Amino acid sequence: MPWASRTVLLHAPFDVRLLTRLNECTTPPFEPTERNRTIYARGAVDDKGQMYMHLKALESLFKTSGGNLPINVRLIIEGEEEVGGEGIARFVREHSERLKADFALVSDTEMFAPDLPRCVSGCVACATPSLRPQAR
Repeated sequence: MPWASRTVLLHAPFDVRLLTRLNECTTPPFEPTERNRTIYARGAVDDKGQMYMHLKALESLFKTSGGNLPINVRLIIEGEEEVGGEGIARFVREHSERLKADFALVSDTEMFAPDLPRCVSGCVACATPSLRPQAR
């Protein structure tokens, strides 16, 4: 199947985790605070940077390909992940035809350490590939 006929679904939440107790977090939402030589800004990145990266990549592809993307793109950018997601769940149920895609790209994972990013190739309840190495 040629790439031009394929569709990718990009998903990213952008909300900030709610605090159930006022003393739960020492950093206000979105406000950078330095502690122990590390900058903290609760809610400043969880998934905002990743989705911005996707949008800038799409913008670059659009500009360099004469105004046409080499693949169909659908975006879900939503702010309900931390509060149960009832609205997005309803949206997906009601608009499932409009959200059909050949594959999904979800950039909502974490880094194991500051200098150790990771790439996840499967998600629980989404798709989990199975690899079986074989000796030659």
